[in-house]
Amino acid sequence: MLRSAGPVAEGKNVFIRRKPGLAVLARLVEGAELVTSDRRKTTNGMNPVGEPHSTATIIHAEVQFALRRPLGPGRP
Repeated sequence: MLRSAGPVAEGKNVFIRRKPGLAVLARLVEGAELVTSDRRKTTNGMNPVGEPHSTATIIHAEVQFALRRPLGPGRP
């Protein structure tokens, strides 16, 4: 089943387990690619991003947990 994670706020830690496979950790979506991406999202009933952003693609992944606050000194 194909699922897309929602936006991840800057500074938020998300822990992901994955099986070996393709992982594109980050790339910038901007310009014509941004316009195409936003159009596709709108067509599929999703909210367009509307501004340049980074994206990550990980296959065979499972989100283990997400922290509301980033880990820092003195935090486990």
